[in-house]
Amino acid sequence: MIRTWAALPARWIFPAWLLLSIWGTGPETTHAMQAQQRTECIVVSYAESDTMRYVQSIWRQTVRATTGIDVVGIANAWLDRPLFSLQYESDGQMLHVRIEEIRENERTPAAYPMVLTLEAGALGTIERFEVTLNGRVEEFALPFPYRPRFVAVYPEAHRFMESRTSQSAAGWIAQLRHASFSAARLAAAQALRSLPPDPALILGLRTSFGEEPDARVRVAIVQATAHLASGGTADRALSAAYEDASPEVRNAVFASLDQTLSSSSSIALALRAAQTDPDPSVQAEAVRALARMRASDALQVARSALITPSRNEIIRIAGLDALGILHAYAHDNTPETDEEKTQAATDSEQAPQENIPPKVLGEALTEGLRFAAGTYPLRLRSAARRLFLRIRQNEPAATYGAPSYLRAIRPCP
Repeated sequence: MIRTWAALPARWIFPAWLLLSIWGTGPETTHAMQAQQRTECIVVSYAESDTMRYVQSIWRQTVRATTGIDVVGIANAWLDRPLFSLQYESDGQMLHVRIEEIRENERTPAAYPMVLTLEAGALGTIERFEVTLNGRVEEFALPFPYRPRFVAVYPEAHRFMESRTSQSAAGWIAQLRHASFSAARLAAAQALRSLPPDPALILGLRTSFGEEPDARVRVAIVQATAHLASGGTADRALSAAYEDASPEVRNAVFASLDQTLSSSSSIALALRAAQTDPDPSVQAEAVRALARMRASDALQVARSALITPSRNEIIRIAGLDALGILHAYAHDNTPETDEEKTQAATDSEQAPQENIPPKVLGEALTEGLRFAAGTYPLRLRSAARRLFLRIRQNEPAATYGAPSYLRAIRPCP
């Protein structure tokens, strides 16, 4: 019995210690462990601005190379959750609902029996119904003598689940505005992001944004707005969203800005936030947004970010990410698609794209790569390594003053 209890902590403490030690390795150790991989390269995307995703990419590859275990695959197995498909129709008196569990893989658990709450909304009326799932497919006839504008579903208890509802754009807008549960409103905003761009939906989104108490849902509304709108419509909606008190919402505004939403007003908004926003995370996202929009001040703002200390060095990291984006643009020879050319021709407010002299960009890259030295915090060194790998994707022989240990690392083709 004593040996059993002693073995239990060891089963958990040793793997945790191993993962934490790998997570916190320095650049030399990381490079040495990466060299054990057969590919001898690191996967990196120049378009990726999330520092943590890059760190997790190296961490996952390192653990797999040294132990042969795909820890992320194991984690995904833990997080497999029930997925439901919901369809509904009305005959004027009864609401007919069909719910089916979709088994995407053999690890997905059976979720029966499960009690779900359905919320049906019509003009001026919202009613709830409790239904019990006893099998993979269930059909229900519910007394609802109205034409439903939306039907939302959520479990009886807080548990992992996902539902996919067949619903029109107007139905999603109605659910976003009137559903009682924030989870249902969040699902509606996320569903709108998957629809084709349609500026006609922006009025409903702006109304929902002004009424929404949950910051997570407002973030999703901002993302949907950036996807569905363009030109002055998007500028006005995103400018209004920037006045939100939540830093997460203001962050979403700038995370949504790129070349397709580049205009003089959106650039001015990002420049204002990069210089004056009270939250450093919003300043950092604005720095990246200026680079993605290829603003004339993007390089100057990125270099200023490199000398701006902040919590967890997030502003300096944003400056490094911005330099990587600008370097990628400077070496991008991919022609525009017909859709992009049409958009540029029809959008009279499209901001001009800045061509940065190679010498000036090279000086900025040299300034950024100095953070790859071992005297700087790990987060900053990781961002500098990511910048170097982005550079190598377009300039295989470039160094820009990078430390010698870093020059041996190359990105995967």
